[in-house]
Amino acid sequence: MKKGYQKLVLTPGKNKRINAFITILWPIKAIKYNIFKKRNSRLFKRHLTELLRLIRKKGFKLILFLDNASYHKSKAINAFIQSHNHELKLFYLPKYAPELNEVEGKVNRPLKADIGSNYAYKGLEELRQDASKYLRRQNNRWRKQGDLT
Repeated sequence: MKKGYQKLVLTPGKNKRINAFITILWPIKAIKYNIFKKRNSRLFKRHLTELLRLIRKKGFKLILFLDNASYHKSKAINAFIQSHNHELKLFYLPKYAPELNEVEGKVNRPLKADIGSNYAYKGLEELRQDASKYLRRQNNRWRKQGDLT
């Protein structure tokens, strides 16, 4: 850019974005994700339902470590957890402690850095597709390596 001029960069705007619920699964060493237009307790419940369906196939119980997002603690989610307490256990991480959140450090930060920063997408669908491709690649890489390090 020439000095004194600012290039116009089109962005989707502050309110237009995609949101993902991402869960690291142990011991199968994979991630399960769902991408939505927004995040709320209804969509989080949908993510939990898919996780439960997956672990039932594998014969595991589900232990989740969650941050303190409001949709993780809603009445609807608490009721859902109570109705599935024989196969689902939740632990909440301390507030303001993203360094304790494995998903944040191993998935979210790299995802944002690799596909979300300094890119101009034509639309949200293109961003969603790139996010899905990235997460699938990460899943394949982790499965080949045998761990999430």
